[in-house]
Amino acid sequence: MSKISLNGKWNLKSSDGKESCEGMIPSCNFLDLFNAGIIEDPILGDNEEKLQWVSDKIWEYSRQFELSKEDIQKEKVVLVFEQIDGLATIMINGREAGKTASAHILYELDIKPFVIEGKNDISIVFVPPFKEIERLQSEFRLPKRVLGELGNPHLRYPQYHFGWDWGPHFVSCGITRDVYILAYENRLSEIKVSQIHKEGRVEILVESTPEFTGDEWKVEGEITSPKGVITPLIYEGKIAKVIIEKPEIWWCNGLGEQPLYTLVNRLVKGEEVIDEDVKKIGLRTIELSLEKDAHGEDFCFVLNGERIFARGANWIPTDIFINRTTEENLEFLVKSSRDANMNMIRVWGGGYYERNAFYDLCDKYGILVWQDLMFACTPFQWGRKDFYDLTIKELETNVRRLRHRASLALWCGNNEIEALSTDWRKFMFSLVEDMRKYFYEDIPSRLKGLDGVTPYWPTSPGSGTFMEGMDKDNIGDTHIWAVWHGLQRPEYYNKRKTRFCSEFGMQSMPSLNAIDIFAPESGADLESHTMLLHQKCNSGNKKMKYYMNQMFWEPKEKEHFVYFTQILQSECMETALIGWRLLKGITNGALVWQLNDCWGVSSWAGIDYYNNFKAFHYRTKHFNSPIAVFPVLEEKRVILKGINDTLKDEEILFKYIIGDVDKKEFVEKTQKTFLPKGQINDIAIIDSKDYPLSDKSYVLLVVYDKTGKEILRKGVFLNKKASRSLLKEDVKVDIEKTGKRASILVSSTVYKRFVCLRIQGENAPFSDNFFDLYPGESKLIEIETDLSLDEINKRFSVTSVSDVRPAYSRLHDKIEMMKIFLIPLNFLSYIYHTFMI
Repeated sequence: MSKISLNGKWNLKSSDGKESCEGMIPSCNFLDLFNAGIIEDPILGDNEEKLQWVSDKIWEYSRQFELSKEDIQKEKVVLVFEQIDGLATIMINGREAGKTASAHILYELDIKPFVIEGKNDISIVFVPPFKEIERLQSEFRLPKRVLGELGNPHLRYPQYHFGWDWGPHFVSCGITRDVYILAYENRLSEIKVSQIHKEGRVEILVESTPEFTGDEWKVEGEITSPKGVITPLIYEGKIAKVIIEKPEIWWCNGLGEQPLYTLVNRLVKGEEVIDEDVKKIGLRTIELSLEKDAHGEDFCFVLNGERIFARGANWIPTDIFINRTTEENLEFLVKSSRDANMNMIRVWGGGYYERNAFYDLCDKYGILVWQDLMFACTPFQWGRKDFYDLTIKELETNVRRLRHRASLALWCGNNEIEALSTDWRKFMFSLVEDMRKYFYEDIPSRLKGLDGVTPYWPTSPGSGTFMEGMDKDNIGDTHIWAVWHGLQRPEYYNKRKTRFCSEFGMQSMPSLNAIDIFAPESGADLESHTMLLHQKCNSGNKKMKYYMNQMFWEPKEKEHFVYFTQILQSECMETALIGWRLLKGITNGALVWQLNDCWGVSSWAGIDYYNNFKAFHYRTKHFNSPIAVFPVLEEKRVILKGINDTLKDEEILFKYIIGDVDKKEFVEKTQKTFLPKGQINDIAIIDSKDYPLSDKSYVLLVVYDKTGKEILRKGVFLNKKASRSLLKEDVKVDIEKTGKRASILVSSTVYKRFVCLRIQGENAPFSDNFFDLYPGESKLIEIETDLSLDEINKRFSVTSVSDVRPAYSRLHDKIEMMKIFLIPLNFLSYIYHTFMI
């Protein structure tokens, strides 16, 4: 087999000839124009408004390639696009060789009739999608949604390119993954792997399908254990079976290790290897328990026979121009999820099926993947045959590519289409029936043949029954947006005893370091033109103010808006996650909306576009800790509740500090406790019988693992108004630098709430941040940075709640909250989430 890569230099030009430059594939038109200096960086400032013309033009990529005499004499000569974005016509030597219509398909075009020995010309012409959308919309009118562009679901672009409530409107085109030519006589067209776990052994079945059959071809291979033990594959026909006697089992993060076996299959002809397929597999079982129980119907992932509580986040595309995301950045995001004690990521259905490297990383770091199919928030014309056939091809392409993954936990049909169908389902009956048939009959039937192992769930949120129970907590999964969209207080989460919450969130501003990049002139001014352009949620800035004034007060300095919005986001998410973790067995998972951003924006992300951790992501590793003790406030007393989500009993050390925020004196108590595996226990009660508690009292809990490492720190105030009484003494900071590691010793003589460290321009994460300090405590924080010690000292700043000055009186803040509450959209949303769910 011969493989000729077409990655690298191409020529890009617009049809009117006004713009031309060199392209570097994989890429897209926006990135190539930017890299050539023809346009400014699209995601900075107000460039989104200025650069919409790029999406309106016809663009052509072209280059030459060479084929040898041996290449063109092969049985097959195929042009492969692993991913191509846009409506494209492919021309080879001036003749049309094919067209593309979906960003979610691996395209293989037979180009043997079009190529010659020696140099060949290839051009790819991308037309704007808008006229085609208009044509299809005139034939069948899809309803308008708040998100995206009218009619864009007629086409199989990544939906988020047309704008979302966290993303810009940039409809790009290009060759966005590898492109190459294969010339071959035969190849391995399909490898399917299945596992049977029984009595401590694993039987692996490998089904290998060559494209062509014949006596001269045979398949051979081997499986290599993580320790290097090689077991050959013995084929009988297309099937090989291997017994692993002492299997190394793959576990998700927090439950064990992630050993991976290497499976190799080769297609041979005589002594010659014609084709080779290499896969990394993990030995494990995955199920989704949906059994009836005392609370309704279960919704719990079961890994290797063990019920797990899913702790994680939703994953959106990592960039509006996906080729900007490097392998290093991809690993940073997945590893940061692991380090935050997450064990699941939900790949949301309005973007892309991720590249192979993403799933490699999830396999490596023990992150289970809830994989949406690429349908989100709006109806599609499933009854249109060419559209239906295209989406089935998408399914086949991606299931075959991903089904062997250790991390793959679920196929989910769509995101929120049923839940958001109330405004169209009563008058678009054909769409309703087409949707039911597609997600409840056709997709599961196809998956049974393609995969047959990975669980399937038709829609999220959903009950498993079409158009029933989507808002019910006792069945299926829920999306809970009463906090944020419905302006409910964070305590509302405690009312919702959901079986599994796959979306919930609270917006915050991106870090000051991010704002310095995409909005350097306006800074953190929420009302500036640039910051409004980088806020895509209707009334989003006002909602952040609403919750900020509810929890704190409106700050005088604009920079403190960033600080306060990030704290309120963290506190809201912490309220939900701790509450649901303590309902383990009823609630079996919580996936925060969202992990990441695709550009600089105010959003629900825990990590902003420039890889700065927000307060929420820093805090996530604490309240997601598999072994934890949580201080829970109940009627002027604090109950310490221990939880152990691991598979073995654990002994931990913890201490709690009790004092008043306006005093330097405190009481400290340290003790050990035993946490049985899989259980939740009350381990201590702090009340006024034993301690002098008041409305200004705090309890700060610090938990250590058996090695003495701090794994959790959480402070709780008996009255939230105590924040206004915090003493205003400065935090003391001593910084040392050894190699690339800076050590920062932080201390205070008074109680400090949510201590935030910042080095201007440095986006590497601190070892911890947004933490509480008790009087007299010193806490060591570390960070990896190339900056010198002098530069760190110049750029370093520290902020805590007592540093934030109110801009107005409390009465002013309450009046402002009422104005925001009475905005019609907010008020109606509040009514809906209060009385109709």
